[in-house]
Amino acid sequence: MQKWHIHKHILSWGLLIGVLLLPTQSFAKDQIIWRISMFPPWTITEGPFKGEGWMDDATRLIQDKMPNYQHKFINAPIARFIRSVKAGKPMCFASTLKKPERKEYLHFSLPAGISLANALVVRKDKLQKFGNPTESISFETVLQNPSLRGGILTGRSHGTGIDPLLQKYPDANIDYFSIDHENQFRMLLADRLDYVLEFPTSVSYLEKSLEKEGHAATLTIQEQDPYILSHVACTKNEWGKKVIDQIDQVLLVERPTALYRSYMEKWRDPNSVRLIRKGYDTVFLQAK
Repeated sequence: MQKWHIHKHILSWGLLIGVLLLPTQSFAKDQIIWRISMFPPWTITEGPFKGEGWMDDATRLIQDKMPNYQHKFINAPIARFIRSVKAGKPMCFASTLKKPERKEYLHFSLPAGISLANALVVRKDKLQKFGNPTESISFETVLQNPSLRGGILTGRSHGTGIDPLLQKYPDANIDYFSIDHENQFRMLLADRLDYVLEFPTSVSYLEKSLEKEGHAATLTIQEQDPYILSHVACTKNEWGKKVIDQIDQVLLVERPTALYRSYMEKWRDPNSVRLIRKGYDTVFLQAK
């Protein structure tokens, strides 16, 4: 009987030691590495409004609804993110356009964000150089005018109406910059550029943060669809497909709510809010 008790204790300790020696991954949550960057007012990673971007809010909501994952954040340029997902790393990006070439290495969610499309932004006191337009302008006409100097950020898609025109006119008077939105906007205000391409909501944010409200005019581009839909994108492998499937379930429940709608209206002027509300149910919730 005494031998049995001894063997019983040995067995118990053996089981405990075996459990303790199991790989940490057996107990750790699966991890999602979220790529973040300073792209106000979508995502704001620094300054007095840090974490108050409208996609910051939406992303936190999605993450809160996925407690089975450990969420890690890395501030990285888009080129590094693309290299990482192509290498199979478990990464996601909360706000990107669903372009055909990106489908080769990314799984995409349902639309997670709705925004007004890129607009032509000029200084109000320079509108006469563009023929004094009031609301909209033809981007192709602008590209055909060599006296108008534009500024465009590299590594960024500007929408299905603009990107083909940029390819059609490769010799247009455009400077391509590897700088941030604020510095490019400063160049416009300093009269070093005649126009830039920017989202209306970004212009509102930049004017406010730089205390230059009312200095810029935002012109709708006639060749462009009025809305741009952004998606969550994750590495294109079995892991990424599983994550995207769960994100889609969250979006199906949360997007119709008043809370999620409020995220999409954040940082927008009254006219932009009106247009977002107009397209929320008819465009955003209907798209795949």
